[in-house]
Amino acid sequence: MNKIEKLTDEQLISLFQNQNIDKELKKSIITEIDRRDLEKITSVNKEIDFETKISIMFTSYFSFKKHLEKSSQLLSQGNKKAYKQYWRFFIFGILFYTIMLLIAAKYFIKH
Repeated sequence: MNKIEKLTDEQLISLFQNQNIDKELKKSIITEIDRRDLEKITSVNKEIDFETKISIMFTSYFSFKKHLEKSSQLLSQGNKKAYKQYWRFFIFGILFYTIMLLIAAKYFIKH
């Protein structure tokens, strides 16, 4: 049994999408994908809409588990651009709440 035949479908597709593989390995990967009758899934690079960005920012302190699930879902769909944007806006939300907390603390400590 060939080593490529032992790979799962997801591993095979991610290897196919890798641009740094030599030509011989790429040919054997394509042959195995054709043998399994898999679609050659291309990565999706869609951006996150504005409403989702705002909701990420304002819920970043409260529902961390939901954010992990949603970002993992984006990554499993092959949408790396949205995954990176998701975590960028999550960090912006954390920074926003931290700054608001420091401002509130300064106000209450001063008075």
